[in-house]
Amino acid sequence: MTNKPLRVQLWFVLCGVFACLFLLVLIALRPTLNAFFTKETYTSIDNAQQAVRSGGQLQLVLEGETGWERQQELQNIRAVQHIVMLDNGRLAPAAKIPGQLGPHIRKQALTQTAESQRYSLSSSGDTIRYIISKTSLAGRSVYLISYMWDTYQKELTATLFKRLALLFAIVTVIGLLPAYALSHYLTRPLRKLQEHVRRIAAREWHKPVPIERSDEIGELSVSIESMRKQLVQHDEAQQEMLQQLSHELKTPVMVIHSYAQAILDGIYPKGSVEASVQVIESEADRLSARIAKLLFLTKLDYIAEQQQPPVRQSIRLDKLAADVVERLSLRRPELSIACRLEPGVELPGDESQLTAIIENLVDNGIRFAHSRLEVSLSRQLAAGSGPSRPGGVAPGIVLEVWNDGEPLDPELGERLFQPFQHGKRGQFGLGLAIVSRAAKLHGGRALAENARGGVRFTVYFGP
Repeated sequence: MTNKPLRVQLWFVLCGVFACLFLLVLIALRPTLNAFFTKETYTSIDNAQQAVRSGGQLQLVLEGETGWERQQELQNIRAVQHIVMLDNGRLAPAAKIPGQLGPHIRKQALTQTAESQRYSLSSSGDTIRYIISKTSLAGRSVYLISYMWDTYQKELTATLFKRLALLFAIVTVIGLLPAYALSHYLTRPLRKLQEHVRRIAAREWHKPVPIERSDEIGELSVSIESMRKQLVQHDEAQQEMLQQLSHELKTPVMVIHSYAQAILDGIYPKGSVEASVQVIESEADRLSARIAKLLFLTKLDYIAEQQQPPVRQSIRLDKLAADVVERLSLRRPELSIACRLEPGVELPGDESQLTAIIENLVDNGIRFAHSRLEVSLSRQLAAGSGPSRPGGVAPGIVLEVWNDGEPLDPELGERLFQPFQHGKRGQFGLGLAIVSRAAKLHGGRALAENARGGVRFTVYFGP
């Protein structure tokens, strides 16, 4: 069943619903009709009995005007018959209780305590329904027995049951046609969405998905359209990244290739073999550094996509920052470097990612600083609305790296933390992207701003 098209499944379900309803009607119809006509029978008997008692006809019944022979003729039609029984159990002249039920009915009448009571008895496949009422005639207590056979009720019930069953069967069969049309109508938008998803799977995702409904199918259309836009953005970002990557790697590869070819031809561009090979080695180091950063950035993106928290351990950020500054400060010994690291600052996280954050910020500051670099680490309330303080008030850890270099281009803005985006003197455009991705994995945020005549990079780690 699940391998069938959805419209066929819906049609089968609707057919099943109609079939169940039809069976339920067949099961409940006959008892319902019987109960209804039984009630109507007793109502007719009661009304007829009241008419006899109030219309002065009780004396006629007592005198036997109707006669048993006449009652026998009327027992198979819808007619109420009456019998008067005296308080000593004797019947009125010419009166006779029908069938073999006389002794039973006589006993019920003599033992009855209620003024009026309903009864039913079966004999030879037929059922007689009767009401026994206590009344008085000429100052004497008598019993008025009014009865009716169920022959007419049976015929009427059978006729109505057949006709109603046939009518409902016809309605059920006719209802299957609009049910089939309804199944097509309900699955038509799903088939359209299926076609759009097939095109998206074939990378033909530039045609937007129409959103024409506000129900669950409309919500599905919104989700597919959102997915399509994200795929388009991802594809454009991937294409841009590949172009940037090819451009970044092309230069060192060309230099290495040209120098190696020149050395093979016996030409030494730098005047000697050693100097020319040093150029090749330098470009190879630059190429290796770019590839390492690119791989690390790809690793961070993979971890973020998995949406699983990495294995964390408690890291002493103050010691980690001091080690990084000590190692990288040798690149420019002439710089004045000031460290204000609050002791005992710990953060649960991944040591390699936190190291990468500090290394890239300090390396960036050392390269751009004119004469001074400041590194600070502290616990504090992140309050205020400045660019270096995320909104709200919450305990957190703030890492700041400031240098007195040239201010940032305001046009870069948040793009500075995107891959292959860098300033005029930037190198690969991957360092700050690594800082931003790693900070997000630790529940933090990286910011950049012009401050105090220089540039300040801030990473805030929330609670």
